[in-house]
Parts: sequence; structure tokens; C-alpha cells
Amino acid sequence: MADDVQQLEEILAPVREGSVAALLTAQARAIDAGADIDPEPLRRDPSGRVKRQGRLDLPSRGDLAVTLDGRTLIQKVESRRVAEFESLEARTVSGFTAVIHPFRWEDAEITINGEVETPNWVPLRLWYLEWFQPRQTRLQPDLGAVVHALDGPDRGGASWRIRVDFGSAPVGALAALIEAVSETGASGLRIGNL
Repeated sequence: MADDVQQLEEILAPVREGSVAALLTAQARAIDAGADIDPEPLRRDPSGRVKRQGRLDLPSRGDLAVTLDGRTLIQKVESRRVAEFESLEARTVSGFTAVIHPFRWEDAEITINGEVETPNWVPLRLWYLEWFQPRQTRLQPDLGAVVHALDGPDRGGASWRIRVDFGSAPVGALAALIEAVSETGASGLRIGNL
């Protein structure tokens, strides 16, 4: 999938960059307003424990915690538009195919196809937990290069659906997601909100 990863980087970098730019702009505005910020905070319950949700019992991150006048709010930041590109296919070495249509980096709708009644979700869960961990980079030291949330998987007819907020994660996280889903017993996947 090495050639496909490079192609994904070239085509999907603008999709990611639009989302990350919106996140950085929201941070700058909050700072200008005199707020204290915590980028990409863990979601916690009132007692301070990390919230977990869904079938895979996963933690999640907000986009931005803004504290002003002693009050903290977790903001959801969304890019204003879907970056347009020609739909493409990516294949793993094993022949697993992902079809990728235009989508929003912070709200990717993913359909997982397969004949298996209950896929092995362990590879998907491990993928998420790996990319949930912060990776500070020189290019964006204020962000953690992390995935923010995964909702699902939920059954939808003969397929399963998940929604992923790729947060500030690099395009390589999406390539790794395709590899992880290929190990679940699925026959293919489709990414795209359109």
C-alpha cells in the first residue's frame, strides 16, 4: 500500500489541512478573547474519569476546551466545506479495497462491507487507541496529531457504519485505518459523506 499512501497524502492533505486550520483559528480566537485553552482535551465525566462510549468502549477528545471567567466549555470545531477531489481507490497488499469519496476530516462517514455476521473489531479498536495517543510534531506543536472520536460500529443492513473524527491526525492515520479494517473480516470499505 506504499504507493497508495503517497497518493492518499497528496489528495487528502487539503482535506486534513482545512480541518486543522479551522481548529487553529478557533484556538487563536479564544486566546484573543482572553480565554485559557486546552486543545484536544480528553472527555471526562463529572467525577473526572475518562468517558468511554460505544460498542468498542472508547475514550474521545473534544476539539477545544475554552476557559473564560471561570467557566469551561468544550467546543466542536468544524471546517466550513468539504474539500473536493476525484473519488479514488486504495488497496492493501492483501487486495482489500477502500473507495474514498469527498468527506469532512472531522466527520468521516465510513461503511464497512462484509459477509461476516460479527466482524473482529479488535484491529479497529487497537488502531483507534494507537492514534488516540498524542504525537507532538514540530509542524504543529499546539496539536497532538490525534484522532478525536470513533462512533459505532452500527449495523446497517449488510454493512456496518462508523463515524470518525480524525482530529489533528495525519493522513497516515487514515491509511492505517484501512489496514486495520482489512483485518476485521470485512470485504471492503467506503469513506465519504456524499
